[in-house]
Amino acid sequence: MDIKIGSYTGNASPLKLALGFEPDFALFVNGTDGETIEIFFKKDAIDTAIVGAAGPVTNAADGVSIFHGEAPGKSLTGLCSIANDTGALTGVSTEFETELQVGDLVKLNDQTFYIVSITSDTAAVVVRYPINVTHPLALGAETSVNGVRLNGRSAGLSLGTDMSEDGDVYYYVALKQD
Repeated sequence: MDIKIGSYTGNASPLKLALGFEPDFALFVNGTDGETIEIFFKKDAIDTAIVGAAGPVTNAADGVSIFHGEAPGKSLTGLCSIANDTGALTGVSTEFETELQVGDLVKLNDQTFYIVSITSDTAAVVVRYPINVTHPLALGAETSVNGVRLNGRSAGLSLGTDMSEDGDVYYYVALKQD
C-alpha cells in the first residue's frame, strides 16, 4: 500500500499534485476556511465530492481527477525568447503556468535553462543551467524558439480551481492499494 500525506497552498489555478502513484482514494480538507472537503474514489465514473454549501462537484475540471504523469522531453506550447542578459523568458501563445514549475529545466536552442520563477503564462525568469557566467544569458537577437521541458512529471492528481482557492492551505491523504 502506498500512502501520501501532505499539504499545498492554492493559487486560484488548476494544479498537478505529484504523488508518485495513481491513488485509489484521496481526502482533501481546506484548512483555511473549512468550507471544502473533497473525497475522491478512482473507481467512480466521476469523483465524489462535498464542497461546502455548493453541493457535490461533478466536473473533474473543478474537482479532482487522475494525472497519469508525463515523460521527459515535453514540447512546450508557443514560442519563447530571452531578453539579452536579463533572464526574462517571454512567450508568445505559451502556457508557462500549466506546463512549467519552478525548478524545471528547459531546453531552448540547444541551451539549458533553470526556471527560477513564473509570473504568467507568457512570463518567467530563468538562469543558465549549469550556471555559467562566461556566456551571455540570451538566445540571440530577436530569436523566438520552441522549448522542451527536460523534466518528467510523476503520476498523481489533477486539481481543479475548486481545490485551489487563492492562498488557502489544503491538507490531503492519498492511498493506493496493491
